[in-house]
Amino acid sequence: MANTSGGRARGKRSRLHRTEVITLRLDPRMRFYLDLATRLRRQTVSHFVEQALERALGEMDRDIIPIAAAVWDPLEPDRLVRLALSSPELLTYDEQVVWKYIRECDALWTIDRKERRLAIWVTEGALDEVMDLPLLRKTWEAFQQVAAGEADPSTLPQRHADASQQQGVELDPPLHGPVAVRRASGQP
Repeated sequence: MANTSGGRARGKRSRLHRTEVITLRLDPRMRFYLDLATRLRRQTVSHFVEQALERALGEMDRDIIPIAAAVWDPLEPDRLVRLALSSPELLTYDEQVVWKYIRECDALWTIDRKERRLAIWVTEGALDEVMDLPLLRKTWEAFQQVAAGEADPSTLPQRHADASQQQGVELDPPLHGPVAVRRASGQP
């Protein structure tokens, strides 16, 4: 039997075309209008709503498209870090709590806490130089659980003095606890 689904086995979904499911409440009249509009345009409800959102976002007073383009990443941890660095005022409360734990987690950073406060200059290319993104991705669920109060902060990645010294990382005097900072040669 020939495969007519564009190269995919029937019943399997492509991992490249993942979408998010949202639930909306509409009054009956609005739902009727939506049904008529989708019939008229021969579109699915999802496609129609997606196009309407794109038009509405394009008409917004605040220019969201450049922010979204600069922040977008398919991986949620990377996306949160980029949003926090570029537009912290757009973080939700829950994202602010996660970001606070990320900022305070010395194991994720190659710069000290004082330098982190000035990290608004970090661009996409430089982010990998100052932050261990693979470690953040690996421990993302732990950060979310700690921020939600479901886990103890001690479950977050820790930088150990012995491991730091073996890897050529020097310890700076503590700001609010031990702070390990990777120093480039010749820097104080």
